[in-house]
Amino acid sequence: MKDTLGMLGLRKTVPVEIDIRHLLDIYRRLSESLVPLIKVLSEAVCMLEGRQRPDPNLGFEIRYEIIKRSPYGGFLKCLDPAIRHSESHTATRVDKVIGKVYLTEIIDGQRLTVGEYTFEQVSDMTRELVDVLFPSLLFSFCLHELALILVILFSPEYIELLLCIDNMQQV
Repeated sequence: MKDTLGMLGLRKTVPVEIDIRHLLDIYRRLSESLVPLIKVLSEAVCMLEGRQRPDPNLGFEIRYEIIKRSPYGGFLKCLDPAIRHSESHTATRVDKVIGKVYLTEIIDGQRLTVGEYTFEQVSDMTRELVDVLFPSLLFSFCLHELALILVILFSPEYIELLLCIDNMQQV
């Protein structure tokens, strides 16, 4: 992504039909890298809401919907599974004249439009994914991991176990 953005940044102008495809590719790559975090987040949402743990084989879209329908759904406002699954050249149609991207899918043998975005929307969603969602998810999980480690390290049970281990070495 850094190479792509660097290449685009060096050019004075980039035709929009080329630029938008690079943005979509960046969006897809980041969305794909969020899959493990979306799995964990969907399970956490189910636990918080007192629901049964989701089937481990559930796909990205269903897990996305679990989170989206929860009070934490606003967290994923820049994430669209349809963009993640659309292919760069076969399932995405770019209309330069009206400035829109159409996401298509073959349903019952016909190619149908399943979503559409303006170029500005794609740009804003990609920027928000890069600058907000991706770093905040990683930061949240790192903080959660740190909190768990601290809780364990300072728990009386852990300290007692360490004392037992130390006492056993002296015997």
